[in-house]
Amino acid sequence: THDIAADGFYILGLSEKDVVNVLLIGSDMRIPNTDDIGRGDVTMLCSLNKKTGAVKLASFERGTGVPWEGHEWLMLTSFYRFNGAAATTRGLGECFRIDFDGYAHVDFESFKDIVDAIGGVDVELTPAEAGKLNLPYSGMNHLDGEKALAFCRLRSIDSNWERTGRQRRTLQAVLTKAKGMSLTELSNLADTVLPMIDTNLDNETLTGLMMNGLKFAGKTADQLMVPDRDHILPGGMGYNKADFDYEAERIREFLES
Repeated sequence: THDIAADGFYILGLSEKDVVNVLLIGSDMRIPNTDDIGRGDVTMLCSLNKKTGAVKLASFERGTGVPWEGHEWLMLTSFYRFNGAAATTRGLGECFRIDFDGYAHVDFESFKDIVDAIGGVDVELTPAEAGKLNLPYSGMNHLDGEKALAFCRLRSIDSNWERTGRQRRTLQAVLTKAKGMSLTELSNLADTVLPMIDTNLDNETLTGLMMNGLKFAGKTADQLMVPDRDHILPGGMGYNKADFDYEAERIREFLES
């Protein structure tokens, strides 16, 4: 069951205390010596239940249209470029009725450094994926930061929709890599990784996630793609027009399942 708060957000059961909803943002390279912050290449809801250890990942397709007050609608990737992480988090929360606790943002260089800091990740690749990454064989492959980034950005063999799945597979590989780590090891890893992340999560929230880190390590995340590819509305001018009411209900059911 759920209630709808006055501001229209869904309040999901124990979410105020036990569930932390974070918008993960990965941006491409900035243009040197300019104010350009790069485009939002990855935009994903990561929902972490501190009580049960459940992890849920919901990707937002980068071509999804987002309203920009006083301007025409923008693709999500460009909305981040012109408005930044905080406004992107707020905008997606309003569109899809998600109660975000904050965001965590990394650029490409930081992402590579984070993957290398954890010792790389193991990801099962299709023959087409392995070929594009110039790897000699498909199946399980160990990816360093450079290869993991290339994998997350890969879309030439299919489309942006499949690319979001690769991004979720990479995060799942990170969760799997953490399996078997002690709380001390996770804490030491966090000391290394957190300085590479730009976030507005407060210290209390971060501490709570760290204290429950062992519950998340090794978990298999439930996954969702937003919007539903078969439910795109007509009328989007250069962007995918989502049915926000329909998608908000999908997300609510996903988070509460």
